[in-house]
Amino acid sequence: MNKILRYLSQKDYMGSYMVNGIEFLNKFDAFAACGPGQWPSWYWFDQEFSSIDWTVEPSQDLYDLYKLRAQQIRSKYDYLVMCWSGGVDSLVAMRSFVDNDIKIDAVVSFGAWSVNNPENYLNNAEILKVAVPYLNQLRNNNKFDTPYWLIDDTPYYQELTNQNDSWLERSNGRVFTIRIMPMHLGLLRDPRIQALRMKGSVGIVYGVEKPKLIYEDSVWKFTFLDVHAGIAMPPPQGQNIYLDYFYWAPDMPEVVCKQSHVIKNYFEQTGLINNPDIMNRCFSRQASLYHRGTARSYIDPLIYGRYSKDKPGEPRSYFSLGKVEGKTGGSGGGQDKEDVFWDVIGTDQMKNEYFGQLSAVMKRIDPSFINGHHKDPTVEQFVKAGIVGTFTKDYVLSK
Repeated sequence: MNKILRYLSQKDYMGSYMVNGIEFLNKFDAFAACGPGQWPSWYWFDQEFSSIDWTVEPSQDLYDLYKLRAQQIRSKYDYLVMCWSGGVDSLVAMRSFVDNDIKIDAVVSFGAWSVNNPENYLNNAEILKVAVPYLNQLRNNNKFDTPYWLIDDTPYYQELTNQNDSWLERSNGRVFTIRIMPMHLGLLRDPRIQALRMKGSVGIVYGVEKPKLIYEDSVWKFTFLDVHAGIAMPPPQGQNIYLDYFYWAPDMPEVVCKQSHVIKNYFEQTGLINNPDIMNRCFSRQASLYHRGTARSYIDPLIYGRYSKDKPGEPRSYFSLGKVEGKTGGSGGGQDKEDVFWDVIGTDQMKNEYFGQLSAVMKRIDPSFINGHHKDPTVEQFVKAGIVGTFTKDYVLSK
C-alpha cells in the first residue's frame, strides 16, 4: 500500500486535463483549448494507481480491504465526517467504519429542510425514505451511536447569483447539477463542522465510487471517469477541512483493483462473458451501448453483497433516484431530483443566471463535447444531456 496521502489542492480532488502539453484544472478550459478532433487527457493519480500490478488480484478479502481503508482514513484526521446519501456506495463505506468499531465523529446528509413540507420533494426523497430510516434502524439495534446531522442547504442557493464570478466555472466543469454548490457551502459553513475544524483536521468522507470496467477486444480494463470526481467541490486551502474518496484511494489502490477482479471473476465463471448484450450494457466504452442501470444491477451486489439483499442482475430492491434521473441525464442538472429549486427556491433571476452561465460555456466549446450529438444544441438540451465524460488511462486486468 502506498504512502498515506492528504489531499491539499484542487488538483488532488479533481485531477487535471492535458491538451497540447498544457495542463488545465477546469474541464471547460480544456475543451475550449482542443482543436478539431482533439480530446483532452484526464489524469487522476496515474503514478499511484500504476504502482501495483493490475493483472494480479489482491489476496485480501474485499471486506478486509474496506476495513483497512477505513482504518487508514481514520489515521489521517483528527475528526471524521461521513457523507451519507442513502445510496449503497456510501452505505458500505459507512458500515466499514461502524461494523469495525472505527470511530466516525458525525454522519451528515444534505437537503432542503427549511422549505414547507420538505417530504414532498424528490430533492429530499432519498434521505427521508432511505437514509434516515436506515440509521434509525441501526440505532434501535444498538449498532449506531454516532451523531447524525441533517445539513440544510436551502440558504445557499442564493449564492448562485450573488457571486461576482461564475459558480459553474468554479464547479470545474464535471457535473453542473445545481445542487452541488449549495451542498458544498452548507457543509463548509455548518457551525458544527466549523467547530470541529477549529479543534483539528477534519476529513470529509464520500462514497466515491464503484469501479468502471471496460471489456473490449477480449481484454478487461479498469478506468476512472471524471464525472464521478465532480460530486464534491474542493474546500478552500487553509480551512483544515479535507475530502477523501473512500474507494478511489490513491493511497490504497488495492481497493478498486480487488473490486475489479471480483467483478471480472463473476462474469467469467458464470459464462456471462459470452453474452454480448449483457457485456456491452455493463462494460462498453461506448455510451450508446452502455446502460448504467444494468451495470449497477450486476456490480453492486458483487462488491457490496454483504449489505445488499439483491442478486446480480436483479433490479434494486430499495428506493433510489440514481445519480441523475428524470428529465435529465449524463452530467447535466437533474431537474426532477432538483424540484425544490425549480418549484420553490429558484427566483427568475437565479434561473436566468443558471441558463446564462450555461450559454456562456456553450459558446466556448465544440458541440461534440455535449452529450446527445446535437449539431447546434440549445441550452435546454445542454442541461438535459450534460457534458461528455472523460476517462483516464486504462489499467489492464487480463494479460
